[in-house]
Amino acid sequence: MTQAAFVPTARVSGLRRVITCRVPAPAYDKLRGKSHLLQAAAAALKEGLELPLPEKASGSLRFSGRPLAIPISADIFDAVSKLAQEFFNSDLRETAGWLIARGLGMKLTLPVEGELLDAYEKRREAVIQFATPPLPKSFILRPQQEPRKNPLPANDSAPALSGKELAERRRAIGLSQRDLAHTAGVSRGLVAEIEKGRRLHVPTRLRIAEALERLKKDKETKQ
Repeated sequence: MTQAAFVPTARVSGLRRVITCRVPAPAYDKLRGKSHLLQAAAAALKEGLELPLPEKASGSLRFSGRPLAIPISADIFDAVSKLAQEFFNSDLRETAGWLIARGLGMKLTLPVEGELLDAYEKRREAVIQFATPPLPKSFILRPQQEPRKNPLPANDSAPALSGKELAERRRAIGLSQRDLAHTAGVSRGLVAEIEKGRRLHVPTRLRIAEALERLKKDKETKQ
């Protein structure tokens, strides 16, 4: 049984609206052959509104769509909105594209319940797959143990002086941490960390030990 078409009212208005359509690919290809694409799309949309409505059946949304924004009059916009609310889950884009395709001769049916939601889900999955391609294996990070900061080398050739021993030697010479850091070429904070046993880096302890030895010799020479 054929339903009545959603013919626009006879209301006269100069108000114009721009509606974004999702035009099925076969219909969009027909429009591309027109000299004035937007005018042809608007005319096809109006023609689609004037056609009797078909029966409901699945398959009308199986085509991929192309976005297209066209200017239409306010009364045609109202008619598209009414059709969208009744049969297309208030989706103006899908409704307008469907009408354009019908106006260009495509034999489309009204979508059945749930068909719109199924189409949305398929498009959403396609967009996600396109936008987020799988990472190459070389970029996949695997959980691993956090490496120890400044690990000691296997062959420890530095003097076996702990941070506490270095601090005792420094005080025995009468030096401040700042003076020792300046001579060793490190920061005062690093010297403090070494002396507290928080840093075990062998080359750093060796540098500080050597600086202590030089300062001790300089002090003995001056005396």
